[in-house]
Amino acid sequence: MKQKGKRSIYFRTFAAMTAIYLVLMTAFSIFLVRQEVKVNGLELGALGVQANYQVGEILAQHLDNDENLVNFPAIRKDFINKSFFLGGTQAEIAVFSGNFEPIVVPNDYWICNYTESTDGTRHYTGYAYLNLNDWFDEKTVRELEKYYKARPKAQKAGDLTEYSIELSGFWLDNEMVIPEKIGITPMYASGFNEEGDVNSASGTKREDLTYRTDYINTKELPYFKDGGILPESYDMATSGTRKALREMVSDPVRLEKAAATADGFSSIERVKGAVYRYYCVIPYENTVTDTENGDGLYSTAWTVIARDVDILEYCGDTMAFVWGSCLIIFFAAAFILSSQLYKTYQKEEAIQWLRRETANAMAHDLKTPLSILSGYAQNLMEQINSEKRVRYAEGIQANVERMDKILREMLEMTRMEGDKPQLNLEEISLRLLTFEILNRYGGACEEKGIEPKVTGDGMVTGDRLLLLRVVDNFFINALDHTPDKGNIRITITDQTFELFNSGSHIDDTKLEAIWEPYVKGDGSRGATKGTGLGLSIVRSVLELHHFSYRAENRENGVAFLFEYADSVKSKEKRRKAKG
Repeated sequence: MKQKGKRSIYFRTFAAMTAIYLVLMTAFSIFLVRQEVKVNGLELGALGVQANYQVGEILAQHLDNDENLVNFPAIRKDFINKSFFLGGTQAEIAVFSGNFEPIVVPNDYWICNYTESTDGTRHYTGYAYLNLNDWFDEKTVRELEKYYKARPKAQKAGDLTEYSIELSGFWLDNEMVIPEKIGITPMYASGFNEEGDVNSASGTKREDLTYRTDYINTKELPYFKDGGILPESYDMATSGTRKALREMVSDPVRLEKAAATADGFSSIERVKGAVYRYYCVIPYENTVTDTENGDGLYSTAWTVIARDVDILEYCGDTMAFVWGSCLIIFFAAAFILSSQLYKTYQKEEAIQWLRRETANAMAHDLKTPLSILSGYAQNLMEQINSEKRVRYAEGIQANVERMDKILREMLEMTRMEGDKPQLNLEEISLRLLTFEILNRYGGACEEKGIEPKVTGDGMVTGDRLLLLRVVDNFFINALDHTPDKGNIRITITDQTFELFNSGSHIDDTKLEAIWEPYVKGDGSRGATKGTGLGLSIVRSVLELHHFSYRAENRENGVAFLFEYADSVKSKEKRRKAKG
């Protein structure tokens, strides 16, 4: 039954603490995610300001006198060599005119570099786009993309490390490249740095990896003998994410709606899980004016940036740490709380048991004298001689006194345990206190042929009347359980008071329990004259004095003792508490 109660307490406590833990951690996670969402929105805004500054530098070179943008192909060409300023941000960018006409939108074109012009020994690099789908079939495009994206990991010299892609002749149509031939050269590692990365490689151009077009230059476009292909500046997590972002920033209808009011310049939407999609619109030079009809805002140009952010990548570690550490704390708290609740439960059980025992004890202890009183009363009602009448009256008086003693000791125990009486502290000689008790019970000792022996002395600070009650209970308890002509030996030191009596042992399982009310060492309530409250009162008095106490089975009997080595310190503590 006790184990069932313990399991129930632990289960309910852990269940309650787990529910509280989940509620608090969920609330914390929601708060943390929301804060991180806001922070990433601010970061995108800062990125937009940076990007808009570079966009503004380019657009400023293509404004007419009326502050309108002109020559869109030239603008697009100027933007090519700026394609890396968003590298590593996982963002897509687009630029629109003031009338929401696309100027620069993200695409899958390759970026080519070439020598645009020379001035003596100085070479000026130009940049252009190459759209493979305009010049090759799908199979060829897939092959070229495979070489372009290949990143083999070389482990030793001679291992393939990359493919070098070069333009072997091309024409330039504004910002677009028209290839004559594209050559693929496998590169093999020849040197490594201390970190194990390839720092030198070589290879030979292969004719079987050369791809040609059938373009005929009828537009008299400028021709260049060679050029290079730049690697991708970054890779999106998934092609689907990249496609969705590009569609978002390239959508002029969405831009027009966003630009209708300043409040629509930025937006955030949750894509899935903890992934959020950010959309930000920045006007040219951060300046807008009202449109002529007043139904929106106008700017010379618009820069649009969008990106996806997995919030858990930013706060996942913090969240895991807090969840884990709080789980440990909550489980530790649940265990401590369960233990304390179980102790409280045990105390309540003990109180209930004590109440039952008290009721049973009172019924048992009062039943016998009441029965005797009833018998004596009936006899007195009959016609009896005066001698018997006196004997019956004396019996009635003796049993009344016995019941009075029981009730007084019950009241004394209640007072000691409940009200915590004020101690009248003084220096006491335990030897003198002991002889006072011996003188009180000298006649009883002579009747049983017992000669108590007292050795040593000890001075304690305490309440004389209460300590006299302790020694009295110890002695009368020893006298009741000592056989005729047995031994009672009292030993007093500067630390301990010990009273030994010869006789039978106390059951080892009851050495702790005998200090509780109505518990007797021999297990028989009627075997002794006591009420079962004496040692309980002793315990209360000694605890009130902060003295330790115990009972021990010795070779030929039982010893009751209490220790008072720290009585002076106890006195000081009590005085401070009183003050």
